[in-house]
Amino acid sequence: MVFSGKRTLKNMGCGPEEKIKELSDVLDKRRKAFLDQATISTEITAFQILDDVVKISIQLQNLSSQVSDAGT
Repeated sequence: MVFSGKRTLKNMGCGPEEKIKELSDVLDKRRKAFLDQATISTEITAFQILDDVVKISIQLQNLSSQVSDAGT
């Protein structure tokens, strides 16, 4: 029975380490997925801002042309 108890303790000692490794791997995968999604969201936002800047720039050029035409 002592041998059986030692084997049980040995197996129990290995279990938590494996579980920690498994949870760590899952956490790493989810962290990577989160960072990938955050990167995509940030890129989309940056492109939307750039698109708005281009639209504003075009509007300012048109307005500048109108002001120049009105002044002459």
